[in-house]
Amino acid sequence: MPRLTLLPSALLVAVICAPMWLLVEQVDAAETAETVLIRQTLDKDRVGRRRGDVDLIRSSYLETFVAYSGNGLADPVGWTVVHEDPDSYLEALGADLADNRYDVVRTVLILTVLKDMAIGAVVDSGQVIDRASGVVHPYKDKSLWSFRKIEDRWLAESVVQALGDSAAGLFSGTPSTSAEIEEFLKDEASAWNDGNSSAIAASFAPESRILDAAGKSDPISWIILFTGMPEYNSWVDSRLQSVDYTLERDILQTSVGPTGSQGLAVARERLVARHQLGTAEHKVERLVVWTLSKQSGDWQISNLLLNARRQ
Repeated sequence: MPRLTLLPSALLVAVICAPMWLLVEQVDAAETAETVLIRQTLDKDRVGRRRGDVDLIRSSYLETFVAYSGNGLADPVGWTVVHEDPDSYLEALGADLADNRYDVVRTVLILTVLKDMAIGAVVDSGQVIDRASGVVHPYKDKSLWSFRKIEDRWLAESVVQALGDSAAGLFSGTPSTSAEIEEFLKDEASAWNDGNSSAIAASFAPESRILDAAGKSDPISWIILFTGMPEYNSWVDSRLQSVDYTLERDILQTSVGPTGSQGLAVARERLVARHQLGTAEHKVERLVVWTLSKQSGDWQISNLLLNARRQ
């Protein structure tokens, strides 16, 4: 798999505003054995939709699959959790496929792979045919997928459908709120301010992924920084031994899905990092997006997207 050295000091601000180097395996444009397998997973989903074969679609999803909607926006403040598990998603999809046939071409814009995790941006275009009347409607949908490799299979872990672009503008409605998630994120910010690495680690699910949007709303520009927590926790521990952080977090949106087991949050942060053995100080303001999952009654972060953009 191609290797690319990432994160000189300029990019490191994306993580927690501190200089370091991180070696990651990052796949952007070049086709590899892994991206071929991911394309096969995406094509299985596409073919299943065309045939109305829900079982075929289901075979390409993880048990923890979650579906979000961008609601036609690139602005994550307007995104929502729609289905919190594959069964509810496929029940709704099956009802739709019973009435409509999707004759679409799936264009993979980008696949980015790091170890056993990946993300991909996809555009489906073509037509939807009403099975009863034969009426044809044009169809186009942009979506963002995440994948996880289980043994030798790549399976879909989540999808954000109906993604818009910057031309769609900012979300203009009233943002949703979840008191539980707001409190959780305030506690996680306090852990940074207190230098409490164990509390920070406890805020993340064991198989979380951390991404950098690089200030871009288009997922084509996004990269994966960390997969799973051991490497990230080790980095946090090392940073907190030499750097003090002041983190202010203004929460813009917090929402949960229909059953309350999956969540989504967006915040604007102001972060200051001060080195303990000197006077150097780094400051950054950024937009941050989280997806969250409720495990045994407690919220945990499943995905963290740094340096996001609303438009």
